[in-house]
Amino acid sequence: MLVGNALSIGTENLHILVVDDNPADRELYKQFLIDDFDQSYEFSETGFGREGIKLCKDAEFDCILLDYNLPDLSGVDFLQNLNQKTKSHTPVVMLTGQGDETIAVNALRAGASDYLPKRAVSTDSLKRAIGNAVEKYNMRKAIENQTHKLQVKNKELTQKHDEIQRFYQTVSHELKTPLTSMKEFVCIILDGLAGPTTDEQKEYLNLVKESCIQMTNNVNDLLDITRLETGKYRIELEPNNLITLIEQVIKNMKVIADYKQIKITKVIAENLPDVYMDPKRIEQVLVNLINNAIKFTANSGKIEVKADWVSDKSDFVKISIIDNGCGIDNANLKHIFERLYQVNPETSSGLTSSSAEGLGLGLNICKQLVALHKGELSVTSEVDKGSIFTFTLPVYHQETGMHSIIQEIDMKKVLA
Repeated sequence: MLVGNALSIGTENLHILVVDDNPADRELYKQFLIDDFDQSYEFSETGFGREGIKLCKDAEFDCILLDYNLPDLSGVDFLQNLNQKTKSHTPVVMLTGQGDETIAVNALRAGASDYLPKRAVSTDSLKRAIGNAVEKYNMRKAIENQTHKLQVKNKELTQKHDEIQRFYQTVSHELKTPLTSMKEFVCIILDGLAGPTTDEQKEYLNLVKESCIQMTNNVNDLLDITRLETGKYRIELEPNNLITLIEQVIKNMKVIADYKQIKITKVIAENLPDVYMDPKRIEQVLVNLINNAIKFTANSGKIEVKADWVSDKSDFVKISIIDNGCGIDNANLKHIFERLYQVNPETSSGLTSSSAEGLGLGLNICKQLVALHKGELSVTSEVDKGSIFTFTLPVYHQETGMHSIIQEIDMKKVLA
């Protein structure tokens, strides 16, 4: 092995390994590069492939000039051994006395960064080939480093996400039992089973009861969003009568609507077919949307629940909840289905943490539940005129047979 040093011209040396069994060729390559006054080089050289691989184990090189035909190894064998026996991905410029394109293809496939016939070697061609090879190597190394950083960060974020989900589940389960007990004891007192109570005490107890119900709803929302995000939310899709479900939900929601003197009506299209749905989950969607309509509609307002075909010959029906409430401005409308996003029911113009009940999870949960049914949830709204929330459900075709479909879907795939 011979080591030589070129004059240093103000830039960092590039350490070049020359692997060629012809001493004259090795000297020629070195002289060509020494004539490059824009870059300085440091050289190591050998005439044998195995010795070149050993050198790569002991030192780091910026680039290797490799002869295709060596006494002990071919250029392709050298590249394969280099990859197997060292962790180095040093860029290699293959050199050969033959200008065969097949050789060039084989060299590049084996891992060479570039290829030069010896008859085409010059200061400019060597400089260009080495520069391109080193640049490609540096870019690949930068990408690999960045990819590694992203993988580490992704792992950290995944762990934090899992910890948050476990926290949600633990807190939710721990809160649910005492809340249920509190509500039951309050109901016992309100029913007079624990002795007489004054009107003022009943008023306070009713406030406690409503607070327990609201807290329970919030806990249920946390549990639902956790299951949806982790793909653990289970639904059972089967043919069901949509009209019956809508009528039952309206009947249940009438008590809340009557408190604000809001009238809820239904408009159902004729001959509306059964749909594929999980009744419990679609009831949850309807309750949430109607409850929101009540919340954002002034006293003596109106809410209409409408069910119809999406269009002629469609495989979906659409259900719309229409109110004449305060409406939602455009700034809030585009965020309305995001998690933890709430609209101030008094101004409909911004976020709030106290003016609206709940955690801001309800509409996000509704959108995901509808997506699990292969439907879509959308909204249109106009300030001071009201809002229309519409979702779709797939029609049940009797000729396909009444097969119950049980799905447990990863929400990452649903929302992709």
